[in-house]
Amino acid sequence: MVLMVPAADAPPGTTPAPQPAAQPETPRAAEWESSIAALTDPRPAAYDPAIESLIRIGEPCLADVVALKSDDEMTVRMRVVTVAAGIGGPQAQRAIVDLSRDNEWRVRELAALGLGKTALPGAYDRLIEMLDDRQPDVRKAAARGLAELGDARALDRLAAYEAERDPRVRDALRLYLGALAENPLIVPALAERLEGTRGPVLHALIDAASGVGDPRLAPALATLVGGADLKAAVLAARSLAANGDSRALEALTIAADQSYRELGEAAAASLRTLTGHGAGAGAAWTLWWRDHAADIAALAERDRFIAELHDQRRPVTRDELAAFSPDQLMPLVDGVLGDGARWWPLRAYTVLALDDASRWTAPLTARIGAVRDAEQRLALIVLLDQLGDPAAKPAFERLLAEAEKRARDERRDGHDGYNQPERAALKLAIARR
Repeated sequence: MVLMVPAADAPPGTTPAPQPAAQPETPRAAEWESSIAALTDPRPAAYDPAIESLIRIGEPCLADVVALKSDDEMTVRMRVVTVAAGIGGPQAQRAIVDLSRDNEWRVRELAALGLGKTALPGAYDRLIEMLDDRQPDVRKAAARGLAELGDARALDRLAAYEAERDPRVRDALRLYLGALAENPLIVPALAERLEGTRGPVLHALIDAASGVGDPRLAPALATLVGGADLKAAVLAARSLAANGDSRALEALTIAADQSYRELGEAAAASLRTLTGHGAGAGAAWTLWWRDHAADIAALAERDRFIAELHDQRRPVTRDELAAFSPDQLMPLVDGVLGDGARWWPLRAYTVLALDDASRWTAPLTARIGAVRDAEQRLALIVLLDQLGDPAAKPAFERLLAEAEKRARDERRDGHDGYNQPERAALKLAIARR
């Protein structure tokens, strides 16, 4: 018999033995037995809740789910894919790979989408194989799976869409190539492939790059603008409108004065976007470069830094930011306002927030005063407030006085309610200080 000594009666210098913490009970087969049965029910009202329940239970029920992968009913096998993809893990992936070879193309189609969510070894290789499936819908699903998987090795294979015989699949390959290219983790590999590929695959990669909006692509695209492949040069010149920075301007100005009209016009259009100078194709850009080359050269270090910041894994220090003036770092503000890649605004704000907030009060106040678009001005006010300079109160008070005066002028002209959101944001910023 074990004698339990109460804590109060324990001998001096001793403490009661710690009791083990209660462990959560492992789910038992009885808990998912009804859900497994419901997977075989043809009614959505029965199998939809079962799918959700089994995914919540997770790996403990997976062996029983996978046991249904040989069911005679195609829809049951499809539900197995859905549950396995929702649970994930090696056992789930093995089941999905097996079902990706199912006789029914609809099961294979769903399996391709499921493999795109597994991100485990073997998923990429199987999806590449499925791009040659006899059923077009399976090939489309495999392309989507590769884009969702986010493996840079798929770039060249998706870019070979000109060889696809079915126009619907060809369109899907192009679409999902673009989606893969927009993944910020893929951009370095995309830049590398732009430098090491030729022919139709290169043209497809440049086309995909045109929707990215990442200056890490600018050097590779600028090199292509001056290359011997005229189609690649034209596509690259156009793509630089979204991905270019000062490092691409020299190549574009040379191309804008080329005798090949399509290249000259493409280069001039991108130059107008990047510089704001309104010249058309021709010698005007050579003259512009002569007058601005020194200023553009001075921007190269800043633009290289901004491009590096597009790598979301790159650490940033306040000392690095201090090496540039706020005016030089205004592309970060443009990013917060929506310029660039779809994910860049959040990254740009994260970088700005690391800087000394007091450096930004005067330049942002000046920019707010110069902006006429009400939505952009409001966004800049909110940004200045969020940066948190405690000494910015006088600046906000001046901005509010100006906004109140504009509102009075507008009311006098019968436009009551003018800039009310702006005034509310300014009052809140003042109250916070």
